[in-house]
Amino acid sequence: ELEEQQSAERAGQVVLTEIIFPERYVLVMDDNGHTMASSKNASGLVMTIPASVLKQAREQSLSVTTIDELRLAVVPLSSEKHLGFATVAEPVSVIDNGLRQLRGDFFAGVVVVLLLASGGGYFLARKSLLPVALMNRQTQRISVENLSSRLDMTNPRDELGSLATTINELLDRLEHSFKEQHRFIADASHELRTPIAV
Repeated sequence: ELEEQQSAERAGQVVLTEIIFPERYVLVMDDNGHTMASSKNASGLVMTIPASVLKQAREQSLSVTTIDELRLAVVPLSSEKHLGFATVAEPVSVIDNGLRQLRGDFFAGVVVVLLLASGGGYFLARKSLLPVALMNRQTQRISVENLSSRLDMTNPRDELGSLATTINELLDRLEHSFKEQHRFIADASHELRTPIAV
């Protein structure tokens, strides 16, 4: 439009007749900050932008400020030529409402994430401790009568498998000791029977 109209003011008027943003006002300003064109909803809006804001927009390609309960973003129309500025204004109340909604969504999301994390942690803890509970039940069933029973090992290379291997080796030694003790008692009773009989 600027190339066709050869004027920033006329180009701004043509473009802004087609642009309407709810609760946002768009203005095209000259280099001194005077309004040349505005969107229909900003026709009664009178705004004076400080020279420091315009200077910052020229130097940094963007300047954001608050004037009369409106949050403004100011950008130069061209980086090479001094054609003016495009300004978009939005009421601070709209931003505050958006932030309030975002804050509410965030806190609700935190609660949901905590619930999911707690449920997931409980599930993972139960799944992780299930082999330990199984080993505990198997160990409680082993007594003097069934010392030949051993613990099941799902994976002998992990920590629980290593623990089960150690317990099984301990049971082997205990079984061997009990057998030796029974053999000694049997031999001793046999050896003592003859002298007692005599």
